[in-house]
Amino acid sequence: MGALIVYLGLAASPIYSIADLGPATRATSINNQGQVAGWFTDSTLTDHPLYPLVSFTGQTHGINDAGQTVGFTADGQAAIWTSGALALLAGPESYALAINGSGQIAGAIDGQPVRWSNGVAETLGATGAGYAIDSAGNVAGTGELAPGVFRAFFWSPQTGLNWLPTLGGPTSYGLALNGSGQIAGNSTTTAGYLHAFLRTGAGMADLGALAGAATSSATGLNGSGQVVGVSGGAAFLYANGILIDLNLLIDPFSGWTLQEAAAINDSGQIAGTGLYQGQRHAFLLDPARQEESALLTPEPASIFLLLLGLALLAFGVSRRKG
Repeated sequence: MGALIVYLGLAASPIYSIADLGPATRATSINNQGQVAGWFTDSTLTDHPLYPLVSFTGQTHGINDAGQTVGFTADGQAAIWTSGALALLAGPESYALAINGSGQIAGAIDGQPVRWSNGVAETLGATGAGYAIDSAGNVAGTGELAPGVFRAFFWSPQTGLNWLPTLGGPTSYGLALNGSGQIAGNSTTTAGYLHAFLRTGAGMADLGALAGAATSSATGLNGSGQVVGVSGGAAFLYANGILIDLNLLIDPFSGWTLQEAAAINDSGQIAGTGLYQGQRHAFLLDPARQEESALLTPEPASIFLLLLGLALLAFGVSRRKG
């Protein structure tokens, strides 16, 4: 019982602190400095880059450690923002979705996945888009394997485009990539549900779904193989084989409902979108203290005790309310 009391005490403290990135905002990417890309929507329903805060209209979807962001303008032209200055990468129907430290960019032009290197676009084959790019210039994305059938792919300069397997269903979508070649996204299962996956050298792992949810999707991945995404309308973190609702790791009285975790950096900071006091806001989660962030990588038995403590704490709160 003594150990349980200790974990109950830890459960009463948030594992993450929350930074509010503003109302009517959506986060899409985060770099290792904690800078977040995304967009905010003004009173005229016009989108503007979240970072950098500039007067251009459009959305940013990728950011590198130098603070360069990529996305697309309001009229659908791929663009890069460097120190707030805008440069177009292509004409209409083009989208820049990810950027690495060398300034190479993944995205799409006219429905085809492309990689920009030194401003020059290279088509990767198939129909679809490149959603992630690593430091070596490899790209992960989604293409049309057959009419109406979409499949995750991995592209490298050495091997070209390679289709990835699924979790048993016909489709898969590649959305995130790290420097170790791990890929995250989602796939249909043999039962027909969409589940988050993590692709490693050992194969395709089904990450499942949160309790009470049937579906999930992975949208972010860091260098340690930690995955974030959404399941059943809640933001999740996957680490060390455990899928957990991030709402259990914040102050329960904060006023926040974390709906979608979009990206995670190598320090464990997480960017995403949720509801703050009922309104859409983007957020940045930061491990609150070093000793508490260590709880994200404990032994399985410790995780069980922590989750049990959280459940009992929630039960106690509901009893008091009743």
